[in-house]
Amino acid sequence: MDNHIIITRFNKHIDGKDINNLYKGNPSWMDKRIILFEKYYLPSFQNQTDKEHHNFIMCDGETPYQFKQQLLNFENDYPFLTFIFTNESIIDSLGFIKSAYLRKRKNNSQELYVSRVDNDDFISSYYNQTVKYYLQYYKWITLTNGICLDNSNYENITYFPFPRGPFVSRKTTLENFQTPYGMTHWDVPSTSIETDHPMWGWVIHEDNLHNTMKGIPIQIDKKQLKKLYNI
Repeated sequence: MDNHIIITRFNKHIDGKDINNLYKGNPSWMDKRIILFEKYYLPSFQNQTDKEHHNFIMCDGETPYQFKQQLLNFENDYPFLTFIFTNESIIDSLGFIKSAYLRKRKNNSQELYVSRVDNDDFISSYYNQTVKYYLQYYKWITLTNGICLDNSNYENITYFPFPRGPFVSRKTTLENFQTPYGMTHWDVPSTSIETDHPMWGWVIHEDNLHNTMKGIPIQIDKKQLKKLYNI
């Protein structure tokens, strides 16, 4: 059933930061982030064993035209994507997200699952089916097991369990629609879910807030990286 929503912040305004700086320079932050989005996020979601999910990408309403067109073009190749351009915060955009979901969904369930994934992250090919499975039994979950991948060197990979990490999902309803945003991932009342293999990946790159490798160095065969994460 396509009742799983993934919400991703792309270039939304953050208090205390000048959003115009995202578009300055050559390449700009926005140029580099679109490359990462296309390189990691999109292939991993395209590779899901369960393809019934909807990804709503939250963008600033004043996004410059050339970047807006680049993003909207992705919708042609990835039907699970919907870009929402608004000056409202994600919490204040619940009506936009809910309306977009109702237009796209193929189910009539009142129950739905909502997750958060950043625009430079990637996820396992089993991510969607795993989230759906566990949210049958829990109201909130955090997927614990992940990896860090060096964007400049795929030989540099670490295994990083993060029981209170940001890969958070919650069960909600259409009547009382809620998202995992609005509180830090440290504070959500979630159950930490251990999985057989790492369910998510952080890409370590120059613009990442977490710009150092964390965890234990491991080796993953290139064929396994492709199978599990499509990268």
